[in-house]
Amino acid sequence: MQAGDYAKSAVHLKRAREVRPEDATAAFDEGQALEKIGDLAGARDALEASLKLTPGQFPARLLLGQVYLGLKDPKAAEDQFEAALLLQPKSVEAQLGVVKAQIAEGSFADAVQQLAPLSKTQPDNAEVFELLAQSYRGMGKQEEAEQAASRAKLLQKNKQP
Repeated sequence: MQAGDYAKSAVHLKRAREVRPEDATAAFDEGQALEKIGDLAGARDALEASLKLTPGQFPARLLLGQVYLGLKDPKAAEDQFEAALLLQPKSVEAQLGVVKAQIAEGSFADAVQQLAPLSKTQPDNAEVFELLAQSYRGMGKQEEAEQAASRAKLLQKNKQP
């Protein structure tokens, strides 16, 4: 995996899981490798197996949430991001995951409600403002969407070397 050959890694990790089905780490690593090569259904299965063995894995919850978003299952994604927040309540990545799932579900007002405090605690996070712009657009609030999009662009521009 360190060399970036995720397909070969997935094959080896699958074999490792067959030999040691109780190895949550191998299942998580297989899920990571499968996600990297675009096998989202396989990644979902491996990550769920890992979490069944060790439910308190924050990175596995985050990745499984992202996989569910990729599989167009925003409700399951939101559940995983919420579970990640139970493990690390201050995680910005998990909070943004919840917001992405809400946007995918069309719950734009809920997304704005989550993003409003984040825009104050994360004023330099362009992704917060990009998601805020999407949420406002979804609500039909074009002026607020343009303001948030402008802020995101400014932050991205300032971040470039």
